[in-house]
Amino acid sequence: MRTSIASVLLVAVAASAPHAAAAANELAWIAGDWRLCREGEIVEERWLGPRGDVLLGASLTSSKDGK
Repeated sequence: MRTSIASVLLVAVAASAPHAAAAANELAWIAGDWRLCREGEIVEERWLGPRGDVLLGASLTSSKDGK
């Protein structure tokens, strides 16, 4: 869960700070499906974009017991 929250916060901070924000096309490398499995936790992310100046991502984090 911490990983997905950190990802969302990173994107939100980058989008809200004009002097530090990268153009969406500079972050095109993140587009696609990402998966991390570690110590019984699974983090899956899907990123779309860039389209114009927007990247859209969704994240799902689950543990061994499915929560």
